[in-house]
Amino acid sequence: MGPLVRRGQQCPSPPSTANNLVLTIDSNLIRAQVIMENLVFAKDPAELAPQVKSVDLLTEAIDHDFQAMGEFFPADNAQFNRALSLFREWKSIRDEVIGLTSSDPPQAKKVVLGRSAAHVQKIRTALAKLESFSKKRGKDFESKAYEAYREEQRGQ
Repeated sequence: MGPLVRRGQQCPSPPSTANNLVLTIDSNLIRAQVIMENLVFAKDPAELAPQVKSVDLLTEAIDHDFQAMGEFFPADNAQFNRALSLFREWKSIRDEVIGLTSSDPPQAKKVVLGRSAAHVQKIRTALAKLESFSKKRGKDFESKAYEAYREEQRGQ
């Protein structure tokens, strides 16, 4: 068995998998924010339920991806913990907006275009740092795998 295969077995999954999860979370977060913006500007009450369901489904997908991504980072990873914490805070803003769509639509618009949009940007910044960390880990992995390969070639 070659060193690349052995080294690949030592890594639970390629570092690029974590990076792909970061990008998926970022994409779904943007989609959820856009749907929330559409939600607060909806004229027809019949439009609300499907949009709320869409936001809920995207939030569940983001939760799932954060759980999966947690397997790639140590429990004390500051970048991961920051992104996850910000996302959890955003969920309470999301809930507030959904509640305000019926009781106080003008306030819902202010919250979604103000606090929610600003908070989504904070999450995206944290995700960018996490992506950078993940890419560095991927480069380190590739470098070590290449070194092992070169070492084996010299030994033959």
